[in-house]
Amino acid sequence: MSFKRNLLSTLSIISLAGASLPINISAQETTEANQTEVESSEKGLSYTYEEAAKRVDEDFYDQYLSSLHYYGITDEMLASLPKGTVREAAIEYLMALPTGGDISMPYAHFKKLYPEIVENKQTSTEKESSNSKDKGLSYTYEEAAEKVDQGFYDEYLYSLHYYGVTDEMLTKLPKDAVREAAIQYLIKLPTGGDITMPYNNFKKLYPEIFSQSDSESNKQSQTKTKNNNEDPSKHEKLTQHLSDLKEDSEEEKEGLPLNYNFTTESGEYTIKYVSLLAPATAGNQDQVLPMLVVKYEFENTSDQKVMDYAHAWDQQVFFSQFKEDSMNKLEPANYQLDPDQEVFPKYEEVDSGEQTTVTAYYQLMDTESPLTLSIAENETISDFDLKIEDLLKLPNQSALYLNDSNQGYLFDFNTLYVLNPSQDLVNQLDLEIQNPSDFELSKEANVQLEKLNENDVEAIKLENINYQVTEEEQIEVINEYEEVILTLESQSNWNDFEDLNGQIYQIVE
Repeated sequence: MSFKRNLLSTLSIISLAGASLPINISAQETTEANQTEVESSEKGLSYTYEEAAKRVDEDFYDQYLSSLHYYGITDEMLASLPKGTVREAAIEYLMALPTGGDISMPYAHFKKLYPEIVENKQTSTEKESSNSKDKGLSYTYEEAAEKVDQGFYDEYLYSLHYYGVTDEMLTKLPKDAVREAAIQYLIKLPTGGDITMPYNNFKKLYPEIFSQSDSESNKQSQTKTKNNNEDPSKHEKLTQHLSDLKEDSEEEKEGLPLNYNFTTESGEYTIKYVSLLAPATAGNQDQVLPMLVVKYEFENTSDQKVMDYAHAWDQQVFFSQFKEDSMNKLEPANYQLDPDQEVFPKYEEVDSGEQTTVTAYYQLMDTESPLTLSIAENETISDFDLKIEDLLKLPNQSALYLNDSNQGYLFDFNTLYVLNPSQDLVNQLDLEIQNPSDFELSKEANVQLEKLNENDVEAIKLENINYQVTEEEQIEVINEYEEVILTLESQSNWNDFEDLNGQIYQIVE
């Protein structure tokens, strides 16, 4: 398992002295006798009331309480409830969500049980938790510093890098500023959070490094603060929504329309492409599971430069799978084209009126559980079924195929190159044949073309395409106007495929 994969789970679950949370853990093996206490092996890990109560009394009570404290539920507020209320809520939570959720989920669960406790709460979503031991799991400064020096520093720094904070930007700060920020983060949030949280914490501490110049500092800082104040509420609503979704998971959801768009205060997002990248191909180093790939376009409709559009996306867009009786949010995946080279996403500032295209990657939990996209826009949340069964039928996203006549296809996500095409096809599509080196090629496409003698290849390039599965199980290639331009038919797991002319193409390893 890679460092970044370790990070994503560590950010979701941070505990003292190796204590493990029942959040994001896999179902544990049980003996024959213990299996009778589980609802059904087909339904995944579950707790009886007695098992959940034992787990709560061992360590989970503090972890559940810490989530309440983090979101501003004070002991004074809890004192108005009957004795034992929090313990009973924690037990019920474990019985309902034995394997899923992040730090927001216990709070969302408790808020649903006791809305009267929080209806007048005016605290922010990052209210500092108490450091005293009687208020749940916590770190002293010394304990947090030790944890940071033992490895959490790298994990905190990865979140900053992931959202575009460069080492050059960090050099503007005093020495050890990142270490100190990581320590304070652990003191405030000892039980974790997701990958967005360290970045959000750091940006509030040092907004000045996100400005291009001192003269613009105040203006841009105010704009960014305004945008960020909006994000946590949407993030919290989405978290609550995922908790509610498990109750109506069987309800049919609509599919995602082509080029679906939604707006935020700073701009418009358009989802251009959704696919699954097969295991051990391109930047998916996982040998077992595909990687969810999502390409979206961001247009800055504000009058300011915008840099944190990727962070805003992660705050307002959740991908999840319904598994083991709960909705499980997917975390960003480790896309690494070169397994020996650490690469972080690069998010450049977008000027007012300009656009940029971003590719986001998410690690699936499995290939059977339903895959849902949830988007928070204004006061509504929209859910879409991504139809995982159809995504699994689509072509390999980064692969080269040839037939016996040296004609072929190079699949490069939402770009398709037809190699040595027939003149009829060229005329039909009204495209110019060029040498591949004349095109602006992605790194992935270059890797595939290295398998060929480039002097023997000419190609046409189909850009901004999408795929759709027909009732006859054929794969249609459609352009941005939703016109079908090619039709393919897979013979197996895309080791080969056939076109409508009966030509068979074999994958080039």
